[in-house]
Amino acid sequence: MLLLLGLCLTGCSPLYLPPIPQSVSLEPGLLLAGESRLLMMEGRPRLELIFRRVPVEGWLAFQWFDPSNRQVASDSFWLSPGDVGLTKVFRLPAGVEYRVGEWRVVVSFQGRVIRQFITRP
Repeated sequence: MLLLLGLCLTGCSPLYLPPIPQSVSLEPGLLLAGESRLLMMEGRPRLELIFRRVPVEGWLAFQWFDPSNRQVASDSFWLSPGDVGLTKVFRLPAGVEYRVGEWRVVVSFQGRVIRQFITRP
């Protein structure tokens, strides 16, 4: 009876404990200032980015999405560590028709999404 009870209790104990790393170190990535934002200016959206940390050179890419969630424009900008403190403004291209509604801009650096900005009418 004790043997049966012992087998049942060991069946309920965890058999695997995942290893916990001693320390996790992450490489510092691109850091945008909290004041970075998507605004409506003169009836059209414009993205204002302030760069606080640029660890390496690379392409900053951004895609514009209209209120129907369709990508309507994209562009890129070359960043380097010397651009820290720079404020850069990106406007919705003139050839894109503006419609009332929620506009989004997705910003990525070196193929990794950094942040999404949303504006409402």
